[in-house]
Amino acid sequence: MGGAHPDELGKTKRVRASLRTWCLCVCAALGAAGLGIAQIPVINKPAAPAEPAVVDPLGRITPRGTVVGFLQAAQSGRYGEAARYLQLSPAQPENASRLARELKTIMDDGYFTSLDSLSTRPEGSFDDGLPANMERAGTIHATTPLDLVLVRTQDSQAGQIWLISSETLRLVPQTYRNVGAVWVEQWLPEWMAEREIVGVSIWKWLAVIVLFPLLAGVAWLLIELLRVPGRIWGRRNGHPVVADTWRTSAKGPAILLLAMVLHRVAISLLGVPVLYRYYYGLVIWISVLLVLAWLAWRLIDRGSRLALQRYQQEALPVATSLLMLGRRILKVLVILVAAGGVLSVLGFEMKTLLAGVGIGGIAVALAAQKTLENVFGGLSLLGDRVMHIGDAITIDGKVGIVEDIGLRSTRLRTLDRAELSVPNGALSQVNLENLSRRDKFFFNPTLLLRMETTTDQLLYVLAEFRRLLYQHSKVERETVRVRLIGFDASGFRVEFFSYILTRDFNEFAAIREDLLIRCLQIMEEAGTGMAYPSQTLYLSKDSVADPARSGELQQRAAEVQKRVAEWKDQGALPFPDFKPEDIERMRGTIVYPPDTSAVRGKDGAA
Repeated sequence: MGGAHPDELGKTKRVRASLRTWCLCVCAALGAAGLGIAQIPVINKPAAPAEPAVVDPLGRITPRGTVVGFLQAAQSGRYGEAARYLQLSPAQPENASRLARELKTIMDDGYFTSLDSLSTRPEGSFDDGLPANMERAGTIHATTPLDLVLVRTQDSQAGQIWLISSETLRLVPQTYRNVGAVWVEQWLPEWMAEREIVGVSIWKWLAVIVLFPLLAGVAWLLIELLRVPGRIWGRRNGHPVVADTWRTSAKGPAILLLAMVLHRVAISLLGVPVLYRYYYGLVIWISVLLVLAWLAWRLIDRGSRLALQRYQQEALPVATSLLMLGRRILKVLVILVAAGGVLSVLGFEMKTLLAGVGIGGIAVALAAQKTLENVFGGLSLLGDRVMHIGDAITIDGKVGIVEDIGLRSTRLRTLDRAELSVPNGALSQVNLENLSRRDKFFFNPTLLLRMETTTDQLLYVLAEFRRLLYQHSKVERETVRVRLIGFDASGFRVEFFSYILTRDFNEFAAIREDLLIRCLQIMEEAGTGMAYPSQTLYLSKDSVADPARSGELQQRAAEVQKRVAEWKDQGALPFPDFKPEDIERMRGTIVYPPDTSAVRGKDGAA
């Protein structure tokens, strides 16, 4: 403090210098260790202002030093020393101690200016509208407000110093006479009102202690009253009463904050000395920071609980790990911010500390680059909901089932039952195909008919293939397409293009099997079949290589030829497709599974 005893002032400066030096060493060591350099880097600090040639032992070099030094000396009962902070006229030295006592009394009663707002520069501030050698250090609130004005004068021993101006001192006696006792004191025993402990009446100490629990009760009552309208509205609208809510989480910190505000107002009305109000203000600010940290802590817990319940319902185990990690990171940030705020309130220089923390943070980020990449990759996978446990996915041509999504990597079980571990950072950068997210399956086989298939047989097979897909209850009718796409030395190529309406691969495989078997039956009915991957040498004009089946196949071919001729005569040849009304009548006429299936119940339900 500016006006403390020289020994105390020196001790305080040495302690603060040691703390600052320790902080600088720790921050520099973190930066050097993270960056891997051999020597601690030299941090170029801005040049400190040059010390004045003559140092005032009373600390009157700055306006703040003068006001704080006067209050410290007067609060300790050293009124002779306190008088040295006053600009006394030649006729006032014999009354200097009394004048200092009266000034201290009226300041305790009505001086509410924050001491931290006073200028700490030797030249003072220039925005108060006063001459350069004068400084307004606040206002003493009384019957007639009194400005506390300082004046800068030349001292033969200390050089340029600030003193409380004689103009302010001239009005002190009159203001002091208008200061009355606190109304509570007339109802108290004399020993409580007159006796003091370290300069403060006993009853004020008791009031400070007793008021807080009482005001905490008042704060609780006010908050409960504010919750009444919400409860009434909830009951009228049939909303259930929930025990764990955001308001419940914030209730305790809110009560403490409101109680501290009320207590701060009460302390201002009790006439507590300025210095004690200042120290009390520091305690209040620190308490507010801690309570806000507590509030943030509880809100983080509340939010994480809600998110955890949601992700557990959606069966996302990775969310639990990432959520717990995020909660810990947020809580660490809350602690760091609260600690920084407390150090700032205590007067520590935060710029140097923040610079050291920044260097350490860069070092840690560089050292843990891959780890952070994988963690953020996991966060992106979770945020985008690319996959869940149990999903079948394809990565770079490999198909696997997701077994676990961790903070660093994702584990897959491939089709050959090998375990594949992929870092989340790499997984978030590759093209990932989630097979389990398909809403339907693509049915796209290509059938090769024998080269000896006649044109009428080919027309019949194509028409019946289309009819089959239109009629099947598990095939999407809007996307059906069956076309002859070409032919070569092996036979005629017929391509299917359609979608099967199922999400389950096993069901898709069964439906695909059913469709392919029905296609074989259609080809058999037409008297043709699939082309064999071989070469056949025909020595006669037979249509097939097997003479035993020649008669049967020729008969079927004749029936197909007759059927196609009827279509042509009736103008009902289904090329390039069936009529829309015919397609609509075909919808769902082939039931899957069929009635003869073992998996179909007696009532016809699958």
